Amino acid sequence: MQELGSSAEGTAPESVGGTLDARTSETADLIIRLIRRMRAPKDDSPAVDELKAQLGRSGLARRHMTALVAIALNEPLSVGELAPHLALSPTTTSQLVNELNRAGLVDRREDDTDRRRTIVALPPHYRAMILPFAQRRLSAIRRALSAMPAAEQEIFLRGFRLLVDVAEEPDPDAGQPRTTPGRSSSGVQEPH
Repeated sequence: MQELGSSAEGTAPESVGGTLDARTSETADLIIRLIRRMRAPKDDSPAVDELKAQLGRSGLARRHMTALVAIALNEPLSVGELAPHLALSPTTTSQLVNELNRAGLVDRREDDTDRRRTIVALPPHYRAMILPFAQRRLSAIRRALSAMPAAEQEIFLRGFRLLVDVAEEPDPDAGQPRTTPGRSSSGVQEPH
């Protein structure tokens, strides 16, 4: 693996067959494989099947499951703190939380120290379902990172942050992409 900042930095990858260059093609293939694996239902438990059925009965979609996983991994948190985890605006996140609350899948309460903030958490029954599901989905990332020395982990994360930052920049040929609210261009979380 070549380190960021080495002599090849800034050079454009070579084209393969007049289409994608080899590195771009391999990176795209790896991202697709990772997304497919992280979404794969192969290891779902009956509890997760029950949760997905509850989502369906409530008219909720996959994005709601993503929100439940983000809440499980970070709770308790405010709606504003949840938004960057979902790459959504605070308004859209609030709507998503309202839908989950109406379905009985999340609890909302006023922050004891700031009544303008709404704190979101999972009821214990749903936390017991969602947290193991989320942990299984993240186990490949944990295993991969733990197989690398700390210096390589940092290089990997710098490269991944750069990929996300560039993907969030306006594409002069395709209009404006969706950006992640609450994050600066360096990927650092901004205060709420």
